[in-house]
Amino acid sequence: MTDREKAIVMAYTGVCMLSGDKFSIFHEYVESIMGRHVYTHEMAIKAVDDEIKEKAKADFIALCAEQEPCEDVISRKTALECLEWEYPDKLPKTKIMELPPVQPKQRTGHWIPVSERLPENHKDVLICLSSDEICIGCYNSHKLPFSNNAIGWGASYTHDWCSDDVIAWMPLPEPYKEMQ
Repeated sequence: MTDREKAIVMAYTGVCMLSGDKFSIFHEYVESIMGRHVYTHEMAIKAVDDEIKEKAKADFIALCAEQEPCEDVISRKTALECLEWEYPDKLPKTKIMELPPVQPKQRTGHWIPVSERLPENHKDVLICLSSDEICIGCYNSHKLPFSNNAIGWGASYTHDWCSDDVIAWMPLPEPYKEMQ
């Protein structure tokens, strides 16, 4: 689970998942969904806490939705058990246990309305402007608002800071890698 996902769960459920230095990630998320600066003492006020929960609801529901399946996922433990049955005493067990975990593929190729959810802070994404222009940009929850988006959007390569409303975004595709 990413820190942003932990912030979403924390905002919706109230269960603390980010503390210490990582609390700022939760705080940034809260400010982005509230569309304003939020003092930490405000989060203890029931009305503010209820508003945070309500505004985090769509992100929480999206987080709970089924993710696209991975291409090939099996348990390391199950793999070891199968191989031990077939090849007792001839298996380099540590190699299997050292394999990295498989991550679900990130969905790309679909627009996500900013009213539904926002991308991670300072991460380049493809953005669609109200002027029907598309560019690569990033979102910054601490930038002063430029339009009715109530957040700051910056176009990384084709513009300076956007003056049009950002209406939707999508993750950038993975870079091209030549097959070997």
